[in-house]
Amino acid sequence: LDPPALRGFIERANPVEKYSVEEDGARICVPALEDHLLFVAIHAVVMHGHLRPSWREDLRRLVAEGPRWDVLVERARRVRLTVPLHRALARTHTAGVDVPAEVLDALAPSGSDRVVARILDRFLDRPETHETGHLLRLLCRDGLGRKCGALYRHLFPGLDFIERRYGTRSRRAALAHGLWRPANSVGRTVRYAWRTIGAPRLRRGVAS
Repeated sequence: LDPPALRGFIERANPVEKYSVEEDGARICVPALEDHLLFVAIHAVVMHGHLRPSWREDLRRLVAEGPRWDVLVERARRVRLTVPLHRALARTHTAGVDVPAEVLDALAPSGSDRVVARILDRFLDRPETHETGHLLRLLCRDGLGRKCGALYRHLFPGLDFIERRYGTRSRRAALAHGLWRPANSVGRTVRYAWRTIGAPRLRRGVAS
């Protein structure tokens, strides 16, 4: 989620009274129910392209708490993440959890979003891999400018990140990793996307 959306999550969080005051004055809070459900769904579908059993159980419990569905739908629309939320809730519903039909209808993709939904389904039906999140975060960004910005930040995150990511304290080594990272990342992601999306479609076309 983008920083403005995250600020909304923080502002709406509910303090846990038992732990509301710490020695340093910090307050411990939990997300509002609708925000929590949205966050779990987006984290699973977009960040990982996979619904682990623990995340499925999280979604089941959150749905059982009775979220305000109209609020959830409105917040998903505000951050432009209705498609991944729909895929998470649809699969939760298929697994036997009662998600209202009108909610699924309100979130149902239309137009070009149907293509995004089909791509998400293809990834969700496969084992989780490291490359999935990189590709889906880019796919689910709204607008070409935001997609390009996200791609640039991923490929060129800065030397401080490179040093932490690759565990090096040498600036020379960090620069080498920084030069190697874009080509390696793009190559791995393109190969993975081809194996997941392109190759199966080509095989079906040959078979038909």
